Amino acid sequence: MVGIVIVSHKNLAETLIDTAASIMGHQDDITSVAFFPHENLEHLRERIVVAIKKVDSENGVIVFTDLLGGSCCNACAEILDNERVVIITGLNLAMVLDVMVHRRLSNLQEVANLAKLAGIKSIKNLKETIATNE
Repeated sequence: MVGIVIVSHKNLAETLIDTAASIMGHQDDITSVAFFPHENLEHLRERIVVAIKKVDSENGVIVFTDLLGGSCCNACAEILDNERVVIITGLNLAMVLDVMVHRRLSNLQEVANLAKLAGIKSIKNLKETIATNE
């Protein structure tokens, strides 16, 4: 099973996990890392590495970050060379739910690709979507 680490500013990651669990039920091998303004990037990076080790069950880990170029994303830069970790930026609930569904059935790269696709597909202008379907 692919592990999941969600890294975000403040409590977004924890809230996303709680919300996803209310839809999908409790999940193993998923954890959050929150970044607060008083924290430095080195400390954040250390906590991300610990979180990855915590959820890695030999099938690799997807690390979601909330914002491309933000502190959470930048803290992950040093682990980009780890072949057992895929970092995906710009997370949303649809992506997290999709990984929860597929992480037992697919390998790390397939799950990462499905997560990106789920994120892209879930971003819509509702008015345009309804007009197109009428």
